[in-house]
Amino acid sequence: MTDEMIMLWINIIGITILVLIGVIESIYCIKRYFPKTEKTGEYVMTLSKSHQTMLKDGVVCVGIIIIMSHRFIAQNRSGIHMVIFSVLMAEILIMTIIIRILPQRLYENGILLNTGFIEWSDIQSVKEGSEADEKIMLRLRKQRYGTRDAAIYCLQGMRPMLEEYIKDRI
Repeated sequence: MTDEMIMLWINIIGITILVLIGVIESIYCIKRYFPKTEKTGEYVMTLSKSHQTMLKDGVVCVGIIIIMSHRFIAQNRSGIHMVIFSVLMAEILIMTIIIRILPQRLYENGILLNTGFIEWSDIQSVKEGSEADEKIMLRLRKQRYGTRDAAIYCLQGMRPMLEEYIKDRI
């Protein structure tokens, strides 16, 4: 085998590992979003993001993909590298958008976010904000994914009712 063939195989194996990691992460995110009913309790209501917020999330995702694609294309890659890169970017874009648009839900025992289920006992406090805000920030008792804050999105005008509902449960 020539050095060029060895490098090609190393690249193929490396990119395959990245794709597999992406698939496993996607499956984990989807599994985390559907917890067992025994843990969540009865369904109460669905919280939706506004169309503006979802559009902004979509634009950010597409912008990141465009920037990454531009950097890759600038290296004049072609052939198998371009195909694998395109598949990887499509997978990342699709899963990111799906995970970002999943609705948040209130249950009897807590709140289901796109990062998983948060029980009422895990919430320390609700941060104050204006009624016009579409996002309610929660302070958690323990760190999750590198932060102690979690955001809940609601439609305009729902914030006071939702804040009271959460405060009554914690």
